[in-house]
Amino acid sequence: MSAPVFLRNVAIFSVVDIVGLGIGLITSPITTRLLTIEQYGTLPLLGAVWSIFTIVQFAGMDSAYLFYRARGSHDNGVLVATSTLVATATAVLVWIVFCAFSLSFPWLSDYAGVTRIELVVFLLSILPNALVAWHLQMLRLMHQAVAFAKITLLGRIAAAVVAIPVMYALPQEDRLTGSILTHAVLALLSYVLAVRLVKSCGVDPHSLRNFSRTIVRPMVALGTALIPGALVYALFAVIDRLILGWYSSNAEVAVFALASSVAGVAFILKAAFSRTWDPHTITWIGTRDERVYMPRLQIAADVIAPVVLITTLLSLAWGDTIFQLIFPSAYGPAGRVLPILVLAGMLATLTLVANLTELIAGRPRYRLPIYAVGLAVNVAVCVVFVPRYGAYAAAAGALAGEITIVTLWITLGRWLLRNLRIDWRLTALSIGISLLMCVVYRPGILLSGPVLVEQLLVTALCAAAAWALVQHAIRTFERLAGVKG
Repeated sequence: MSAPVFLRNVAIFSVVDIVGLGIGLITSPITTRLLTIEQYGTLPLLGAVWSIFTIVQFAGMDSAYLFYRARGSHDNGVLVATSTLVATATAVLVWIVFCAFSLSFPWLSDYAGVTRIELVVFLLSILPNALVAWHLQMLRLMHQAVAFAKITLLGRIAAAVVAIPVMYALPQEDRLTGSILTHAVLALLSYVLAVRLVKSCGVDPHSLRNFSRTIVRPMVALGTALIPGALVYALFAVIDRLILGWYSSNAEVAVFALASSVAGVAFILKAAFSRTWDPHTITWIGTRDERVYMPRLQIAADVIAPVVLITTLLSLAWGDTIFQLIFPSAYGPAGRVLPILVLAGMLATLTLVANLTELIAGRPRYRLPIYAVGLAVNVAVCVVFVPRYGAYAAAAGALAGEITIVTLWITLGRWLLRNLRIDWRLTALSIGISLLMCVVYRPGILLSGPVLVEQLLVTALCAAAAWALVQHAIRTFERLAGVKG
């Protein structure tokens, strides 16, 4: 794909995420006032538990599809139909088992502090969301950014907007139920639209005629082999929240969840980059020509590294101010949590480049031990410090785990497998400075005048650096446009 098309898709994905995240941030000051802080902390706990089960819901077909596409040995229509039919069947099965287990025993409702009806409505919402997620992946890998945007905007924006008057019209004890039910209905509509848009791209995701009995077994075998590693990473992504809910309260979870939501501003680039990046890396690496993919991977690492520092510095400058001005006072501690989560999220973006050593090697055996070590570090930090420091310690655990994971991937690719020998010095420098800033910097430490002056100065410097970075990225893509792949 040409540089203009690549950048156009990045722009579309960015706009989708900006709008989707924007509506979430706009409504969050209202939502945090319509719901009690305990109610606001309930959904993150329910979602954290369900997210563990989502790893097995597709039988690993999401990962298996990527590996088979990278090989380029089968028709895409056959791969889409085969993987979609298996993924849909297993998603329904996993959902039924999860529902039966959740409703037969009181463990989940007691842990999250929800009523029976709130739990039932939540369970009804997760299946259509899972099926929508699968079809969004298909559209993303087919470079259908516009179709992806339509579905995402319907599911995220419409639900967020409609949920506000629904909650307002209901008594306090029913507002959480009304919000979840609204999202469930919109998720179902999004699924119907997703199926139609995938078909409009010339691929029938549920075609029995394109279902291949020949490749389904090896695909399932490959996918299930990847599940343990993915399961460990899923635990890594939510273990801080789960431990926080166990040792602390729903209120601390709410603080952590709101900080995570605001930190999503920094994740827009990651999400847009990932959705455009993944299908292209499959194509580039599929050429088996280092001259095609290695320069692109080096450039990606060199562009992401400064973004890590820029976003961390901005979150440090404005974190406390954001939560003091627009959210209830109970959420004030989220200001200190925000920069840690922003840095952790940006390191996860670097991992998108570093973990390609596994795809290049074609041997999916490394993620399990790497993510297991990252999970162990995360758990250790959380268990030791969460009882005393709450949400801040949970964020520190996530950051420590992300640093461990990206370091191990880099070590594997550069020195052990030696198939991703790119220069990571800029990355190391950026991470080091970001960590130092998180420890020593607070707004007002540089200038003796009003804090706002310093905040505006930091913002201007970051904006100038970001602009220079964008211009560099555009020139680089144009230079590589003539290279095969």
